[in-house]
Amino acid sequence: VQTMNEVAADLVAGSIAGSVGCFIGHPLDTIKVRMQGRARISAPEVCRRILVLEGPGGFFKGVTPPLISIGVYQSVAFASFSLALAALTSKPEATASVSDLYIAGCVSGLATVFVTTPMDLVKIRLQNQVSAGEAGRYRGFIHCFQSVVSTEGPQGLYRGMVATAYRDTFSTGVYFGMYHVLKRRLAAEMSNFGKLGSAAAELTAGGFAGAAAWGCVIP
Repeated sequence: VQTMNEVAADLVAGSIAGSVGCFIGHPLDTIKVRMQGRARISAPEVCRRILVLEGPGGFFKGVTPPLISIGVYQSVAFASFSLALAALTSKPEATASVSDLYIAGCVSGLATVFVTTPMDLVKIRLQNQVSAGEAGRYRGFIHCFQSVVSTEGPQGLYRGMVATAYRDTFSTGVYFGMYHVLKRRLAAEMSNFGKLGSAAAELTAGGFAGAAAWGCVIP
């Protein structure tokens, strides 16, 4: 059982790692969002248009919402997963069954929807704004947030919540289930390498689990 200090350390470390990952991956997310919003356009063409019309900074439009919400997201995800797993089984996370890990992951994903939906909405609206001169609609994260609330009401921040719930519920379940299965197998294979092997197992498992989670819900 983790102490409060260990839990806090995990949350801080997870938030920092999540922020770094978010910042590094955001340009790719912007390209994805632009491709999804326009028919028959390739990734290279999207990159070219962003560079020509907006400059390198265009790749980082909408990066603020996920960066500032990552701490809250991590806390909600961690707490809901732990509570759900404890309700399902008395076994610790390291030995829990794949089905229990999957169900607890689904509960965690569903719980985070209340955090991710408004932040995703603001992020995507900023990403889809080709330039600040495009009707001058949004001047930044705060202005976009205020505009949505003033024109659509607070409920406007939760547009698309059902789709987000489907996405995050099942993808988080897949992530937790696959992550732990791969981590256990890889850790056993790399046990002779000590802490380095353990770290490599976690990193590899996380990468494959993340790819599988997103791949199964991208539509």
